[in-house]
Amino acid sequence: MTDNRPDGRQGRHALLATDSTLSGVGAIAPYMLDAAGTDVMVITRDDIAVPLVQNGVAARTDMDATVRRLHDLFNRLAVPLHPELQDRLTPDALHAIARGIVTGDESSHGFDFDHDGHNDFGIVSMPDLTMGAAAAVGELTRIPPALLRNLPGDGADYRALVLLHEASHIHQPEDANQALYAEKPLPFEIDADHGALQSYDRAVRDGVPLDPAVPDTFREARVAGGFAVPGTLVEAIYGMAAGGPSGAGLPSHSTHWALGDHGLPADPTQGAQEAAAMMRVNMAVNGMMGAIGTVRMLRRYAETNRMSSDMERFFPDAAAMVLSVKDTAAMVMTGGVMAAENPVASLAVMQGLRDKNLFADDPQALQYMEKVEAFYDRHAPDYRNDTGYREYTETMRQIPAPQDAVTPARPVPDTPPRKTPPAAAP
Repeated sequence: MTDNRPDGRQGRHALLATDSTLSGVGAIAPYMLDAAGTDVMVITRDDIAVPLVQNGVAARTDMDATVRRLHDLFNRLAVPLHPELQDRLTPDALHAIARGIVTGDESSHGFDFDHDGHNDFGIVSMPDLTMGAAAAVGELTRIPPALLRNLPGDGADYRALVLLHEASHIHQPEDANQALYAEKPLPFEIDADHGALQSYDRAVRDGVPLDPAVPDTFREARVAGGFAVPGTLVEAIYGMAAGGPSGAGLPSHSTHWALGDHGLPADPTQGAQEAAAMMRVNMAVNGMMGAIGTVRMLRRYAETNRMSSDMERFFPDAAAMVLSVKDTAAMVMTGGVMAAENPVASLAVMQGLRDKNLFADDPQALQYMEKVEAFYDRHAPDYRNDTGYREYTETMRQIPAPQDAVTPARPVPDTPPRKTPPAAAP
């Protein structure tokens, strides 16, 4: 491994960045270049963001000025080495890159200028190079950082994994990524995670001061983060599929993408059944969240319009009825949005479904639930005091198991006749 030089050059490849960003990347820089297999430019929010000052106060970001600063940065650092990049820096591309950095999305993109199946340059957008451990794990799991405890390592360790993950994406052929990622992201993400974990382990062996326990927590966070959050659903799948310390069982990252081979790497067989079980749990939790939200909405509508208070009486059975169609796309989508807003409430729903024996005949789903619950117990032990958790625990307690719910074939016993107010006198 070569020493860092002021210009970011590491052997035959260069890491391009402002001085402050290069300092923030630190000793992980050569491992990023090895993972990417080409020159890499790292861009942060502080590098480009220009505040829009109104009445002496920075109210928001001046996107036009930010895009101009981003373009200047490319022209100063990258275009001299890769003049072909200039043709790719269209206004739309610059705006998309700038918007992602400003809004806080870590991302990367490789550029295969000659279309030979090997990227010639790559960019990594890392909005915040000061993110701490709790913030990083919170981003993976959507667990409020204030609830997180007992995390090994510090922010630098988790930022290193994120940087290595994004650099590993640059190793993937641009044409394949653009053509197939949206349709089938799982193999790309497995590959990037494996490359990150492999590079991290190598850095630890080389004496870089990184905590060797962090990769296991990173992988566990992938699992816990996906059980009821749409944005991390696939992350949970590939987090489980990685299996074993540092992704043991997956093919070597260095040979995963053959030069010029634009085909996808095959899905790993290890963890495939677990991933399917996770999906079943996810669908049920999101479906139940959607059911609760839908019935609550109906109840509020009834109260607002001074309709019969019977809605309160029928609420538990109505929710259970909606649960019986938990796999409908609309219900799962509705619940997914709710789950993203409060994953701790989703945990209460998951536990409630398990307690109602919804997965009594699905041992793999139960095993997955145990993994999620174990992560919360270990790293967010105060979740039981969360308001959303308590509220949804009580709601789940009220809802009968699906087989006991009121249905048209099983009406509420002894339902009193509804009283109709007398008609007004003519």
